[in-house]
Amino acid sequence: MQKVVKTKFENGDGSTKIYRNLAEVVSLQTIKLWIKKVHNTGSIELSSPPCRPRTARTKANILKAKQRLDQKRVSTRRLAAEMNISKSSIHRILRKDLGCFPYKKMKQSKLADVQKKKRVKSENWVLNNYTKGDITRWLFSDEKYFDLNGIYNNQNDRIWVISREEADKRGAIYETTKFPVKVMVWLGVCSEGLSVPVIFEDGSMDAQRYIDEVLPIALECGNEMLGEHWTYQQDDQKRVSTRRLAAEMNISKSSIHRILRKDLGCFPYKKIKQPKLTDVQKKKRVKFANWVLNSYTNSDITRWLFSDEEYFDLNGIYNNQNDWIWAISREEADKRGAIYETTKFSVKVMVWLGVYSEGLSVPVIFEDGSMDAQRYIDEALPIALECGNEMLGEYWTYQQDGARPHIHYLSQK
Repeated sequence: MQKVVKTKFENGDGSTKIYRNLAEVVSLQTIKLWIKKVHNTGSIELSSPPCRPRTARTKANILKAKQRLDQKRVSTRRLAAEMNISKSSIHRILRKDLGCFPYKKMKQSKLADVQKKKRVKSENWVLNNYTKGDITRWLFSDEKYFDLNGIYNNQNDRIWVISREEADKRGAIYETTKFPVKVMVWLGVCSEGLSVPVIFEDGSMDAQRYIDEVLPIALECGNEMLGEHWTYQQDDQKRVSTRRLAAEMNISKSSIHRILRKDLGCFPYKKIKQPKLTDVQKKKRVKFANWVLNSYTNSDITRWLFSDEEYFDLNGIYNNQNDWIWAISREEADKRGAIYETTKFSVKVMVWLGVYSEGLSVPVIFEDGSMDAQRYIDEALPIALECGNEMLGEYWTYQQDGARPHIHYLSQK
């Protein structure tokens, strides 16, 4: 940019004209300063650093940051606190001095040692028996369950309003059902594109349905996309963001944030998940809430024991929003633990828990199978009674939801 300014000045252009020709990328004051230097010295080279000497990105700090990264995973915020420098300085050390990039964890299937050996064996067999041209004529396939809840990532989904209530009115609630309807979908993919999907609406896929419904589609699509000779490889089974708004208004994203926060009094609210209720369920809840308000006092409600059950699996719930691994490559990040492994069919357990104004009950874990009416009577109710008496004394109310084991006639008796 300095060379452009110098060339235009030597061609007779004034500072204002140069400023306009450069589309105001460089400030007029800076251009005048550069022209003054050309007058005095014949160049725009800076004779001395224009700012104070470095105090953060020193060789000692760079070495310390590298050693700390090699020892153990640490966040940039904590590393900045340990080294007593700003977080932005840590970012510059990592990016510019060490050549690192922040990598997010990736999910992948958790493989046993036997499965890993089989995959390596299969890959070696492919490399020894097929050329790259042969592999482009392969049709790969897989099946996957899809449910009506879908997968929602709220990482960059914000609704700018002045309150949580206003955000909820504008759609900041993502409703899910406890037992959503699921369908299994089969799909094939090759170098030429995708096959026709096969959707199993009623039930899952077994061997007979695979033969009757999937293989004919695979054969038809394979012949159509890849010709006569090909290989079938089967497995072993409207809101607007602040970024877009800034682009539409031709102002910076930080200016949009200041307008929303300071001028409009808005805050960014995340979507929250809640059960999806039908109109009948909503009416029942309102009716129940009104009955409680008319029949009980606030002190009465503090002596209620509420309970619910929930499934938990070994995959858990992983949020990678702020989980980054700083490394110089994706491969290096993976070595440092940037892979979150999950199993396709994880082990599940059901957990019952009671909660009241003073704390939590003892959890009841159903390791083998789910909870039915008899197990509810034998295993959950005794714990509820014991914890209720211990925490709330002699007089208290047990509030259970409308799950089938709760409303079964045996439980009611």
